[in-house]
Amino acid sequence: MSNSELLRSIAELLFRDDPIGINFGHNTDEYNPEAETILKRLPSAQSEEDLARIVHEEFVHWFDESIAGDAERYRSVAADIWQLSLRTHGGDTVGFGGTDRADEAATAQVAHTDKRSTAWPPVRLADLGPRWWWASKHHEAKILAELRAEMPAGHLLYGVTVQVVAVKKLMKDVVLWLPESGQWAWVHLTYRQETDPQFPWCSVYATWQEVLEDNL
Repeated sequence: MSNSELLRSIAELLFRDDPIGINFGHNTDEYNPEAETILKRLPSAQSEEDLARIVHEEFVHWFDESIAGDAERYRSVAADIWQLSLRTHGGDTVGFGGTDRADEAATAQVAHTDKRSTAWPPVRLADLGPRWWWASKHHEAKILAELRAEMPAGHLLYGVTVQVVAVKKLMKDVVLWLPESGQWAWVHLTYRQETDPQFPWCSVYATWQEVLEDNL
């Protein structure tokens, strides 16, 4: 099993166990970022208990302690990942080798980027808080697909060209740039098909400062 296959398997185990309750059935790649950072630390795990500690630490890093919960919640999925690693590497628990070009591409696909587009006015991501990141192409594709699936005719953004600027952890709140009008939009996704054009909830702002004042 290559590292890219192992990465997918870990993400699938996390999604199945769903330790923080974000499995909505269709969002099967929701735990890809956590799987990537767990995979990077997997060679340092000396035991199943050690791996459980690592998995918990990564969830605390990504979601903060209040959402991640206590370490006991991660013992079951850590045991599954541990057994997967033993099967994959024939019982060798240390040193998983390098990655080939395909592995690197797969890892890059799920990595969060801290680079911003020059298509919208310069803004500071830090203004939104620590649980936000610039939207990568991967996240932008997911958000745009979800918006198309949710928005009914008559919605404020229906038929409007948008660019995904920033995404909050859990992928429910997003900040968009509307290039045709030069405005910003804050959207709270519902992850269900809506019939009321008031949903998903959306507000449009003329300036970045207005975005911050109305939502933070």
